[in-house]
Amino acid sequence: MPARSMRNKRREAIVVCIATLAVCFLMLEIGLRVKENRSFDISEGEYVQYGNSFRLRKNMTKLNRWSTSTFTIKTNSLGARDKTTGDKELGDRPYVVFIGDSQVFGLGVDYEESFVGIFDDFASEQGIETLNLAVGGYFLLEQEEFFWDVMERLHRKPLAVFYTLNASSMNWFDSEHENTVVKNGYLFYRSNWMSAYVKMMIRNNLSTYVFFRDAFWCIYRRLNLRGGEVKVPRHFNLYSKDSRLHDQDAAERLEAHIDRFQSKCDELGIRTIYLYVPIADSFRIKEAVTKRGLDPDDYDITLYDRFIKDYCDRHGHTLLNPRPLLREYYEQGEVLDLVRDLHYNEFTNRVVGEYLIEQVFIEHGLF
Repeated sequence: MPARSMRNKRREAIVVCIATLAVCFLMLEIGLRVKENRSFDISEGEYVQYGNSFRLRKNMTKLNRWSTSTFTIKTNSLGARDKTTGDKELGDRPYVVFIGDSQVFGLGVDYEESFVGIFDDFASEQGIETLNLAVGGYFLLEQEEFFWDVMERLHRKPLAVFYTLNASSMNWFDSEHENTVVKNGYLFYRSNWMSAYVKMMIRNNLSTYVFFRDAFWCIYRRLNLRGGEVKVPRHFNLYSKDSRLHDQDAAERLEAHIDRFQSKCDELGIRTIYLYVPIADSFRIKEAVTKRGLDPDDYDITLYDRFIKDYCDRHGHTLLNPRPLLREYYEQGEVLDLVRDLHYNEFTNRVVGEYLIEQVFIEHGLF
């Protein structure tokens, strides 16, 4: 057979293979979208630009599909996460406020499954409304700024504000977003947003990508490749004995920062309830660093717990910390976080929500 004819047949075979794969992928994409009831439109993200930082879009409903969970984010007219969209009608009912980052926001679960949502459900039965002003990715300064902005709009003080802290927010207490840009509702670094935006659009809008990604991680988990390792190396440094809060100057500046917020609350007659929510990964860091050949004695897991406890004890403030309870569950073998993610799973959110209800309404009788 002539060489040219052989080459033509190979080309035809390659074209047929490529066309067949393309048709298969197209059929899979259509089938997955029909199954998921997912449109072909590019979905807008959750955020709007706010100076160099960002805020949540108001009156938004956004379905998020992660490889480990599917959840819906709804925001009210204040741009705060809520059970429904629309105006936040407080009327003349007393209300409480939660501020914090993505842990308090309940990233990865529906609002009703988050610990704030669980608390909200119980509090509403007692005639108390709840505002969740937490925003994922916010530093402490931005959390406080959003709180005071909303207070000015409402013209009525809350019964209390839950000033929520964790190792990350305390470590980065003096930081702010300075290089953030919002494009189509998504967050990017201003310096390289275009290439990151294109990659994100492909990832978010190809159901076949999500299908194969989920299949990969399913196999990965079945093979138990995850082990006990901490997934985000930065969190090793948060608990290292070289971390900044071990420095006396940094510790004093953090205390002065908290003092300023507390003083303003005192002036306005707003009760402050301090809530420490430990990062789920902190419970297994000792084992993780040991497996990596590091010395576990170089890490101080309860540094931040002790700091805020000492502060509250000296100043007579209420402190709630579910770490002992979560430690018990962890030692019983319970998984506390989402797979491949640091945020609380549905189980842990429920435990923390029920803990708050018991501590606030029963144990301490705060309201």
